[in-house]
Amino acid sequence: MGVQSIGGLLPKAIESSSAHREQFLVARVVHLAGEAVQRLWPDERASYVKVASFTRGELIFDTSSGAAAQQLRLQAMWLQNALNHELGAKVIVKITVRVAM
Repeated sequence: MGVQSIGGLLPKAIESSSAHREQFLVARVVHLAGEAVQRLWPDERASYVKVASFTRGELIFDTSSGAAAQQLRLQAMWLQNALNHELGAKVIVKITVRVAM
């Protein structure tokens, strides 16, 4: 029996279970969204924004800054389109920004 690479095994394992596929997608969206905010705002504003969750197409961000929330809401459509492009499908259908004090 030969040795198989992780790159070959992982996609097969993910495809074997729809629950695993969904969990992998959620983790990927949350990770990509966090990276996108860091790229969008390389300064300290990004530190005020956290990805809260992703369920049924809705990506939710929490922030403790009203200014960061307003800026994120203004750029939400651009961010949604950029993330969907990176994901290769229309996965994110709505972005919600919550201000938590």
